[in-house]
Amino acid sequence: MTVSAVLPSKHESFALISVVSLQDKMVSFEMNDLKKIGLGLTGFGIFFSFLGIIFFFDKGLIAMGNILFLSGLGLTIGLKSTMQFFTKPKNYKGTISFGAGFFLVLIGWPFFGMLLEAYGFIVLFSGFWPTLAVFLQRIPIIGWIFQQPFVTSFLDRYRGKRVPV
Repeated sequence: MTVSAVLPSKHESFALISVVSLQDKMVSFEMNDLKKIGLGLTGFGIFFSFLGIIFFFDKGLIAMGNILFLSGLGLTIGLKSTMQFFTKPKNYKGTISFGAGFFLVLIGWPFFGMLLEAYGFIVLFSGFWPTLAVFLQRIPIIGWIFQQPFVTSFLDRYRGKRVPV
C-alpha cells in the first residue's frame, strides 16, 4: 500500500492563499460569545417591540422589547461604551427622550412612550444612517432602489458624519 501526496494545482494554491489573506484581514472584528448573545438580545428586543406595536401597543411586550434591546446593546458594544454613548453631551436630548418614553411605557402609557422613544432613537442613532445606507445599497435585490440618483443625493448629505460610538 502506497501513500501518494497530491500537490495542489496552480489555481488551487492561489485560492488557498486568497482565503488565508482574507482571514487575516477579517481578524480585526472579533465575534466573541458575548457579542453573539448581545446581537441576539437586540434582535429579540426589536422583535418584541414590533409585536407590542402590532398588538395595539401592548405595554408588556414593548417593555420586554426595550429591556432586551438595551441589554443586547450593552453586551454587543460593551457596558463602558454603552454608558459613554448615552452620557455624551450631544446625546442628552435623545437619552432623555428615550428614557422618558421607556418610563411612560412602564407606567402604562405605551402609545406616548413609543412616540418619545422613537424620537429619542432617531436622535441617538442618527449617526448610523450613513453606515446603514451603504449596507442597504449593497443588498442584491433591493439595493438598486437605494442606488437611484434621487435617493443617493438625499443620503449624501449625511455621508460625511462620523458614527457616534
